[in-house]
Amino acid sequence: MGTAARHPLTIDDTGEVVTRLCRFRAGRVRGRDLGEAASRTRRRRVPVREAGAKIRTPPRRARGRACEDAPVQRALAENLVLDDDVDRVDVDAVHDFLSNHAYWAEGRPHDVVRRLIGHATRIVGLYDGPRQVGFARAFTDGTSVVYLADVYVLPAYRGRGLGSELVREMIEHGPLRHLCWILHTRDAHPLYRRFGFGEPTERVMERAPAPR
Repeated sequence: MGTAARHPLTIDDTGEVVTRLCRFRAGRVRGRDLGEAASRTRRRRVPVREAGAKIRTPPRRARGRACEDAPVQRALAENLVLDDDVDRVDVDAVHDFLSNHAYWAEGRPHDVVRRLIGHATRIVGLYDGPRQVGFARAFTDGTSVVYLADVYVLPAYRGRGLGSELVREMIEHGPLRHLCWILHTRDAHPLYRRFGFGEPTERVMERAPAPR
């Protein structure tokens, strides 16, 4: 286990503002070393019995605001499970979808995907047994705003409300629910409006990425 510490707000080389507010440790995601990755309290695996049931383990000690809730598994219908354990993420599967099938991340390198997962404040995965079939990540300054990114459900699993459950777990059930959320989307506005997202106000400005 690493030492308990608050890390200063940093800007990684993709231009994304990231912060790591949890306990840090040398972690591994499906066999890939993430170095100082955001730590999650390890839980004993408990069989998921009922759809909608949450399985929580108490935190070992007090943690930062963004990580005050214990890790969560939530069972859905048809043996699908939502899990925010970063160690369970299949980086290869996430990279394959984002790099090859997501308009917003086309061509994103594997090492960048791996690093963004490690830097995320919270990850929520959707799993069918051992298979990763959905994903979402969020990062925050821990005080005022959270950015939601890389949300997807595989095409074969769409049309069953799983995208809504994935977003609901991330936004409404997680430890960041008290903050302001922002995101970018080209075609999923109806989904996000269900969770209170709307058009930006006159107070919001955006600067497009500068050419590399």
